[in-house]
Amino acid sequence: MATTADKAIDKAILPTMDTGLTDDQYHQILSHIREDYPQVSMISWFHHGQWTENMLQRISLIRKW
Repeated sequence: MATTADKAIDKAILPTMDTGLTDDQYHQILSHIREDYPQVSMISWFHHGQWTENMLQRISLIRKW
């Protein structure tokens, strides 16, 4: 992400998270983004296939960390 941030000086950065990670992996990644890239204000979520209510609820909980 560092090279993207260097290139996107006047642009918004929108990291994309895959839905297949563990809660610990999400926590580690999101903590890193918050600490090192405070200019990031949104995260995009990607899932190949149909979204379920459980997935949406999990994302809602994860983003509150």
